Amino acid sequence: MNSGVEPDTFHLRREECPAWAASTRTSDPEMNPVELDRLEQQMPALLRQVEDTVYWAMFEPEQVATLQLTRYFSEDVHGTYFIGRQHLEKHPNQPGISIVETEFCLRETTQQERPYIYQRYVVMLEWNTSTSSGRALLGRDHQRASVLSTLNVRLVKTFELSDVERQNGIEEEWRRLLSARWDELLNVLQGAATEELEDGSSSGELDDTFFPERIEMTGEYAIRGLSDWGTEDGTSDVLVSLIFQAHPSFPDQQAFNYLNLDFIVSIQADNPLEIEFLGNSAG
Repeated sequence: MNSGVEPDTFHLRREECPAWAASTRTSDPEMNPVELDRLEQQMPALLRQVEDTVYWAMFEPEQVATLQLTRYFSEDVHGTYFIGRQHLEKHPNQPGISIVETEFCLRETTQQERPYIYQRYVVMLEWNTSTSSGRALLGRDHQRASVLSTLNVRLVKTFELSDVERQNGIEEEWRRLLSARWDELLNVLQGAATEELEDGSSSGELDDTFFPERIEMTGEYAIRGLSDWGTEDGTSDVLVSLIFQAHPSFPDQQAFNYLNLDFIVSIQADNPLEIEFLGNSAG
C-alpha cells in the first residue's frame, strides 16, 4: 500500500476534547428544535459514522488511490483523535435530512506530555434521524461551502502604519503617502486577502486538503511587513506581507503563525491603489 501507515498498526481511538481546544456546536436558526433534540440523542451513532468515514477515506483501496490521506503521515500518528467543533443544519432539498459537519482532530503522540493536533479534517454527513443513519459527503458530492471552514477574515493588529514593525527601504515621501492612505490600503488588503483565501485554499474536507487549509485558520491576520519593491514613473510598488493565525494545536499555545500572503501594492499620488497577489508560504 502506498501510504505512510498500515491499517494493522493504525487504530482510530477517540478521546475527550481537551479544554484548550474549541468544541462549540452551532446550528442553523431554521433547524427544528425537535430535530435538534433527535440529533443530540443520536450523536453517539453519528460520531461512530464520522469515525468510520475517516477510516474509509484513509484505507479503502479506491480512496487510498485518489485521496492518499495517509501517504505522508508521521510514524507517530497511530489514530488517537478527538471531536472539536460541529455545525448542524437542515438539508435544503430533502425534508427530514440534516447536514452535520464535524471537526475531526487527529493527534500525534510522540510527546506524551504534550500531544498535538497533527491534522484537522471536516467530515460532512447527511443524517436521517428517522432511521438513525447517514451517508458521507465529500466535497465533490456537493456545492455548499463548509460552515466550519468559512473564515471571518479580520485584521487584529497593525491598525496604523506605525504598528508595522518591519518596514524596509520605503522612502519618506512614500511613507507619508502610505500613512495618508492607510485606511484605503487596509480596505484593499482586506478584499484581496479574502478573495485569495476563498479561491486559493482548501476547506479541509476529506477530499480537499491542500495547503493552506481554512479549517486550520482563525481568520485573524496582521501586516507582517512592508518593503520597497521599486519606484518608476511616479509609481511606488510596496511588498505587503500578511500573516494569518491558526487555531491552537497544543495546550498553552498563544499565537500560531500559519500562513503568509504577499501582495504588491502600487501607489500613485492621484490614482486608486492597485494590488496584485504575489504568493503564499507557510507562516
